[in-house]
Amino acid sequence: MFVRFRNGPLGVKSLVSTSLICSGLEDFLGGFPPDFWVSDRYGGQMGWAAVDNQVRLTHLIRAAQYVDAGDDIFAPELRHLLGRACRIGRRQSLADTTLKIYAARLNTRLDGLMRLSPACETGVNLHRMIKKRTR
Repeated sequence: MFVRFRNGPLGVKSLVSTSLICSGLEDFLGGFPPDFWVSDRYGGQMGWAAVDNQVRLTHLIRAAQYVDAGDDIFAPELRHLLGRACRIGRRQSLADTTLKIYAARLNTRLDGLMRLSPACETGVNLHRMIKKRTR
């Protein structure tokens, strides 16, 4: 079961469906897509945002762990980077300037990771997906 919420002028609307993508989603959004859509990596969840789609870190971490079994170059380092991002995110009391510093460090580290060549096909696919999402 999947639940979606939308803030409207009269409060919050919800939509419950039994599938990842439902035929009523366009009606639910009322012709006003959100600026950002947070989802898993399922293709049917992409394209609903007006500005950009964001992928849940937990799904990326799971993908990196799966790839980690055959790739000892890219996936393990990506998994550590995503873990670091999650640990930073749990620290609710960080100042905006501190968050900007951490974000710059994470982006620099990600840039370095993107220069690596994965050792297996699933690693190459993960690398390609990350590259596509960070353009």
